[in-house]
Amino acid sequence: MMAGSMKWNLWSATGLGLLAFGLAIQSNTMPTTFIRTGIIFTLVYIVVFGFRWLVKQAIIEGPPSLKNVDEAHETNKTTDVKDDPMQNVSIEETSEMVKQLLREDDN
Repeated sequence: MMAGSMKWNLWSATGLGLLAFGLAIQSNTMPTTFIRTGIIFTLVYIVVFGFRWLVKQAIIEGPPSLKNVDEAHETNKTTDVKDDPMQNVSIEETSEMVKQLLREDDN
């Protein structure tokens, strides 16, 4: 869900488009005025859409890093450590396993 609605995009783009039209009609031909008004409308629409997206990301959903931390905590709660076969392996055994694997890769 985005912050606000598409009406914000339309009203902002229409308002600034009309302002641009009013200013451009005074010193430009009609086709140039319509082209510039269309460009302003499109740019304002995109900028307002981007602003709404940023507001949604920053305020409504919160920072992504915090959301990932919460998901990681939930995942850790559901993982059963007792089922891990490597839990009781000592550091020395692990070192030997790694050395053996490295020797196999060299051959």
